[in-house]
Amino acid sequence: MKNSIKKILDISDKTYYNWKDRPIITLLEKYFTESDLEEFLQTNSISRLESDNTDMEYMLIEYARFNLKLKLDLILLKPLWIDISKKFPRKIFLDVIGEIRNSPKIDIQKYKSKEYLLEKFETHKPALEKLNKRNKELVIRLIEENLSNLDCYVLIKYPEEILPE
Repeated sequence: MKNSIKKILDISDKTYYNWKDRPIITLLEKYFTESDLEEFLQTNSISRLESDNTDMEYMLIEYARFNLKLKLDLILLKPLWIDISKKFPRKIFLDVIGEIRNSPKIDIQKYKSKEYLLEKFETHKPALEKLNKRNKELVIRLIEENLSNLDCYVLIKYPEEILPE
């Protein structure tokens, strides 16, 4: 491993030992194997890091798109949610989604979509003004208890499909 790190950093033995406790050496040793470093030196890439996860991501998003509307319909039929399903604040909800839909952080941090949606819904001024406290709490609880981050991401990106008129 030491030789691979020296080649990557283009340093001597002495420099390697002087730098041994620096974060860059720790990073290389902790997160890369010697074969990763050798592969990088030979090909200028590391195949295990270059693998394309977009196919799997696409399939998961498509699965969520296909199932989320049904999931919400089933949730809203539960006795606890009947009250909110009759007067679900669709317009306000779409406004909230519209505010975060094109935010780059949603695409970069999909795993925080639920957090972003809840945060925006809780602080959205029209939601605060137009919804009574009970309905707002019901919507927040519906999201917290029933939707995953992937569900929330799909809801944010494809609201017209999921919440039709």
